[in-house]
Amino acid sequence: MGGRPVALAAAGARLVPGDFDAPAGLAPALDGAAAVFAVPPVTFDANREVARGRALIDAASAAGVEQMVLSTSPRPRPGRSPPRARRSSSGTCTTTSGSPRS
Repeated sequence: MGGRPVALAAAGARLVPGDFDAPAGLAPALDGAAAVFAVPPVTFDANREVARGRALIDAASAAGVEQMVLSTSPRPRPGRSPPRARRSSSGTCTTTSGSPRS
């Protein structure tokens, strides 16, 4: 681990691995968390990206997480940017989870 994660840990953040494709493993990673900043792996499969976001949102809601940032915007590459519709789908998941959204 190097770079930004090290700086976050030094500032007091608890860094926890989680597998976005194995939702059952997300609950232990969120145990005791009041806030989450998540950066899922980049994929150009819209259904997979939405499923990952939904799994994290559901797990965070069940764990009582009060604040969450789900960063779904990868560094754009010419001609390969993911469709904007995915961001809308993640927002819908957040809204229907019962979690406050701003």
